[in-house]
Amino acid sequence: MSIIDGKAVSKIEKIQLRELVIKFPNKLCFVAIQVGNDPASLVYLKEKQKMSEELNINFKLLYFKDSTYKQLTEIIHTINNDTSIHGCIIQLPLPPHINPNIVNLINYKKDVDGFTTHNLGCLAKGKPYLCSATPLGITKLIDFYKIPTKGKHCVIIGKSNIVGKPMSLLMANENTYCATVTTCDKHTINLRNIVRTADILIVCAGKHHLIDSSFIVKSDISIIDVGIHRIVDNNKVKGYRLEGDVDFNYFKDKCAYITPVPGGVGPMTVLSLMSNIVTAYVRQSE
Repeated sequence: MSIIDGKAVSKIEKIQLRELVIKFPNKLCFVAIQVGNDPASLVYLKEKQKMSEELNINFKLLYFKDSTYKQLTEIIHTINNDTSIHGCIIQLPLPPHINPNIVNLINYKKDVDGFTTHNLGCLAKGKPYLCSATPLGITKLIDFYKIPTKGKHCVIIGKSNIVGKPMSLLMANENTYCATVTTCDKHTINLRNIVRTADILIVCAGKHHLIDSSFIVKSDISIIDVGIHRIVDNNKVKGYRLEGDVDFNYFKDKCAYITPVPGGVGPMTVLSLMSNIVTAYVRQSE
């Protein structure tokens, strides 16, 4: 068994990105739009700001205690037409009165979250332009550890537009990973039988320890856990510990590769967002 160390891989990737960024004639600029004060969003944005600063990327946060769809539309239009801005995201979740489909107003060339219909469509056609950060980060881990994918059975549990769907399209791409993909969710009948046949298992269902000791897996399986859950633990300084959708302690000695939680997929997500900003800059300069 080998633990997939997302922290170590992200550090290596970060050094390579920084060496690339400092050679660019213009400073990269990344804009994040936040509406409301969702606590988790604040944490994620601080991580993005910190990583931007480490990579010498100019980070701008446009924060609004509240806003309207029309106001956001005008802001996005301004960003789309500002050639000094190379990447833009709208931090989700948005307040209920703002349709999340507003992300489709972002110019797909600046959509570094990869959430627009255009970028998802490119991915579906097998010609990805900018991909969602978490699936992109997972492929970077697969590449780094040289996990075989061609012709392998990849089971993905989770169908979200942010992780599950783009992940399945990336893994099925005949020009790159060439995996045979089965997409499931926590409601899938006979899930245990499907998991039992997996060579690669990617779990992004959002359910704590969905994959537990009642599941049997191949001894050479690679398990990638996207889930993250706060579990009350009074023995910890913060009063909680983090665990995933997979029971790591049970499976860590029953597989070829596995990601821990935390320290697996998480560090690669923000890093891959920064990678997308670099890609966006290069393509806008062409």
